Amino acid sequence: MNAAITHTSEATLLGRMNWWTAEYGLIGDISAPKIFGAGLLSSVGEARGCLTSAVNKIPLSVDCVDQTYDITEKQPQLFVAKTFEDLERVLNELENRMAFRLGGTIGLDRAKTAKTVNTVVLNSGLQISGKLIEFTNDSKKEITFIKFEGPCQLSLNDQELPHQGKEQHSHGFSSPLGLLKNNSSCLSTMSRQELQALGISTNKVCTLQLVSGITVHGLLKSETRSADGQLVLLSFENCTVKAAMGLDQKEEKILFDPSWGTFDMAIGSKVTSVFGGPADRNSYGISDSFVQKIIPRKKFTTIEDIKHAVYTDIRRMRENKSPVVLADVHMLIQKLKTNAPNEWLAFLEILEISLQFEPLASLTAVCKTELERIQNSNPEKSEFIELGLALAHKVV
Repeated sequence: MNAAITHTSEATLLGRMNWWTAEYGLIGDISAPKIFGAGLLSSVGEARGCLTSAVNKIPLSVDCVDQTYDITEKQPQLFVAKTFEDLERVLNELENRMAFRLGGTIGLDRAKTAKTVNTVVLNSGLQISGKLIEFTNDSKKEITFIKFEGPCQLSLNDQELPHQGKEQHSHGFSSPLGLLKNNSSCLSTMSRQELQALGISTNKVCTLQLVSGITVHGLLKSETRSADGQLVLLSFENCTVKAAMGLDQKEEKILFDPSWGTFDMAIGSKVTSVFGGPADRNSYGISDSFVQKIIPRKKFTTIEDIKHAVYTDIRRMRENKSPVVLADVHMLIQKLKTNAPNEWLAFLEILEISLQFEPLASLTAVCKTELERIQNSNPEKSEFIELGLALAHKVV
């Protein structure tokens, strides 16, 4: 099956990192590590087996995301972080490999391969959301043109711009990017006065020539700026966008025709980030799966409430918030015998406490008797109890 996989998504890489750390992570000295992964801690058998020499221990690095796993089998190898600071370093290293950090051609390649709705962020702050199907770049890997399949959305700070949603761009969105040819300026940083000095102003026919060889010619109807004054969008009517082609740049390719309607030109010279999903999920209309689910509070039975109270008292004793009284502990044992006679872990914890406090020594034999009874009637729990007894005596 793995041989048939031709593309590994970022979601898969994140899933693998979670598996080898939060679920099946080890930490400390590689020759004698400790368990911190929830998946290991939830299984006594795996927790015991993972620390043996039968499981290969590998120093944790970001390369762990290249290792697949089978959730139905015990893992033949595990990764060991030296410290939690080391774990944080590895997580940051993976973060720096993600498209939302890299942007550029790498981020666009991943978005195009994904064939899902992604958001491309430009250095002007403009966010373009849709299914990326095409992009071009020059010899310096600077992006010169992007094309999306509809429906698309244009946003700023994760808020859809007015009249720039799926209704406006139902069939897709495309735009040239880059610097102006005449002075290599980035349009996003130019003020209205600077644009006017170049002959670019609203309600006038304008011509923009970009370094890439793409020309935009049409009637400028409006411009959109961010709160800090960055130009993010120019909207034209009766507009033609064409690219010079061929070695002599004499051939032309039409990228937008006046008959197609209003041309909204994205302003920016670099792709700074690419991330999954639309920027404004609510306006785009795919936020249903992100609605917070209200989970009703579980109702416990009387017996469950008693067991919870017993474990709460055991925790109080362990934290030594008040003196441990023999009569109180004896009462806990009676509660267990009456209401939860097979709650072996509670008996085991009380035994461990009784081994540590001299006034409770008389209860050690009582707990052992109960544990032996449970072993005899529940053979499947025998190994766990034996392991717990051995650990209890080691703690002392």
